[in-house]
Amino acid sequence: MVISMKKGIIGFVLIVLVAVSFFAASTAMAQGTSNASNETKTLSVTGNYKLSMDPDKAEIYLGAETQATTALQSQQDNANIIAAVKNALYALGLTKTDIETTSYSLSPVYEYPKPCYESYCPLQLPKVVAYKTSHQLKIKTKNIDKVGQYIDAAAKAGANDINYISFGLSDDKQKTLYNQALTEAAKNAKEKANAIASGLNVHIVGVMSADEGYVSITPYYRTLAAGASTPDSTQAETDISAGMIQVSASVSVVYQI
Repeated sequence: MVISMKKGIIGFVLIVLVAVSFFAASTAMAQGTSNASNETKTLSVTGNYKLSMDPDKAEIYLGAETQATTALQSQQDNANIIAAVKNALYALGLTKTDIETTSYSLSPVYEYPKPCYESYCPLQLPKVVAYKTSHQLKIKTKNIDKVGQYIDAAAKAGANDINYISFGLSDDKQKTLYNQALTEAAKNAKEKANAIASGLNVHIVGVMSADEGYVSITPYYRTLAAGASTPDSTQAETDISAGMIQVSASVSVVYQI
């Protein structure tokens, strides 16, 4: 009788345990299904935009180098040339705010002793034979068509170190293009997202996040051959063609689908 009761109790406990286990498994499966159905699905794209634009400003880098046996004479010769260059540019309509010094230097020029290949060579030190002065200018202008005239005027006034020209965009134009580039890149991202969603047969609910990738405005540089032109009136004027300014941008967008 006692053994029979014990068997009954054990059987009842086993039934209860099986029932609890089944209920727990069913609950876990239901929660997993619910979590899966509530999981947010997203679509990530990157929009891009590129534009070529004519420059509306230029910076001309040129100057003068002089050499003389004394430092004072080298400085004076250089000062005379730079003064003549500035006056020539002022005559073409440029102002003092359009011209600035980017570098100035005065350094000795050395003559080094010849190599000695004898068994005994007396000590010979380099000696100063001259002094060189360099004065470099940056000329800023929005008159792109007159860049060649400015270079010719500076060269005829004595500038003998013609370096390069940088074509770019004014601050106002850069700000306008900056916003335009971002707007167009965002539109491109939206077009890509719609195309992908259509191919996947899903619907875009809305934007979850958007990040500015980059905006790049690349100036155009043109290197010039060093040397000065002569004041010969029969020579053709320097013809400078400005290159195009490249504007590009990207925007990364995450959409909910």
